[in-house]
Amino acid sequence: MATEPMQTREDAEEAAATWIARRDSSAWTEADATAFEAWLAQSTGHRVAWFRLNSAWTEAGRVR
Repeated sequence: MATEPMQTREDAEEAAATWIARRDSSAWTEADATAFEAWLAQSTGHRVAWFRLNSAWTEAGRVR
């Protein structure tokens, strides 16, 4: 049985930050949305990183 390579919290958060930046760009496509959903489904760590960083990003926008 193949095992998934271990990903650090920092790696997951870096990827989540990249997804946030891509999502907020004018170039976001349906293909991006599909790839993002697949990335989220890969691991709980991805979802945790996404929710943590997206929450901080949203809160930062409210401070403006």
